[in-house]
Amino acid sequence: MKIQKDLMMIVKKMGLKSTQERLLFVVIISYIMMDVKTPSMLGKKINTSIGKVVVLLMSLLVSINVSSVNGVLLLIAGYMLIKRSTQNVTHSNNGLPTEKEKWEKFEKYNSFPVTLEEQMVEKLAPLVKETQGEHATYVPVLGDLHDAAKPDYSGVN
Repeated sequence: MKIQKDLMMIVKKMGLKSTQERLLFVVIISYIMMDVKTPSMLGKKINTSIGKVVVLLMSLLVSINVSSVNGVLLLIAGYMLIKRSTQNVTHSNNGLPTEKEKWEKFEKYNSFPVTLEEQMVEKLAPLVKETQGEHATYVPVLGDLHDAAKPDYSGVN
């Protein structure tokens, strides 16, 4: 009972004259003080950029038409609504898969059995052999250039 009397004294001192303003004050204070969970469906809408702008605009427009105390409290309540809605909504990456999910799909789609062609290629002799280096007994031969410039061509003087 003492808390109610103290609250009513505070309300009277703040200049809240009408019953509607007093009720609005109590509702806003109770929303700010209590940890009210935002419903997930509403939280997803508010968690977007447009939702945040709409909440702030609505709190600004309503705060213009009420007393200054309720206006400030409405702005605080709008901020708390945005903050609580971002905490309650799980971040779903906007439907984008994570790297782990992408890698699992990649492995699932690209796990093929070894084909006959791959087996035959493994049995073939390697195409590249180790060279003897500078002590080679052969000299490389330049094939037909088809009217192209020679490698040692230095250009037009």
